[in-house]
Amino acid sequence: MEPVQVFLAWSMETKGTDEVIRAVKAALEARSYKCYDWKEQPHPRNIGIEVQEQIRRSDILILEGSTVRPNLAFEVGFARALDVPVVVIKQEGTKELPEDFGAPRYINYPGEGADFARFEDEFGRLLDRLEQGGLSRGHRALRRRLGVLHERMQSVLTQHDADHPLLYLRSGWLDALASEVGNFGPLNIVTDPDYYSRCFAELRQWDEGPIKAIADLTDNTETFWLNDLEHLERMSARVTERIFLIDWKLFFGGEAELSRHIAMWRQQKK
Repeated sequence: MEPVQVFLAWSMETKGTDEVIRAVKAALEARSYKCYDWKEQPHPRNIGIEVQEQIRRSDILILEGSTVRPNLAFEVGFARALDVPVVVIKQEGTKELPEDFGAPRYINYPGEGADFARFEDEFGRLLDRLEQGGLSRGHRALRRRLGVLHERMQSVLTQHDADHPLLYLRSGWLDALASEVGNFGPLNIVTDPDYYSRCFAELRQWDEGPIKAIADLTDNTETFWLNDLEHLERMSARVTERIFLIDWKLFFGGEAELSRHIAMWRQQKK
């Protein structure tokens, strides 16, 4: 998976930020994060669109908010709307941030020439916690897929200035998709071979513990259970425990088919 993408936004009105910028970038570089620093970029004609696009591509927003400038508040709001984690830092002695601006928390850093050891430690521990949650591979993967979906749906809207039947078709499809995202979602997804294949292919990124799965050997949509090496390279989810199901009627008159499934089960156990 790609490294963590960071959007850095710094208030140009705050004095003495060079040291904290160096400290933040050093911590991010040590973790191999990829940074987009707004201060280092040429300012395009349409700044608002550029900011939105870059935040949409990012996994975390880190900003210096000592001045509480309106444009920084916009970036915070846009990131929160996309569920992108936000880390706000501010200089000690500056006025308090509004509750909805600094939430869930912000980190104070010392003024110019002071010892940054405490700030570096606190900032590092915050990143450690985020890597277990909002910056984990699963969270980042799902947010990025949501971003792709949003962009494609937005393109449908921009293609049709007036009312159009396609808008209703897309709306219905999204409604059906939303109904699958819940307690009964997996039951619907496994019946579609395309959804099923993509879902299990994504599990290749998971390496934090065992994965258990049930395989219905009589269901033709679940072909990834077959011991086809080329297929498994594309599909394997490193499943550590498999429960194989077969049609109970095979025990009463389907000996040949039953033998084939037993042979497949033995092959998969190797």
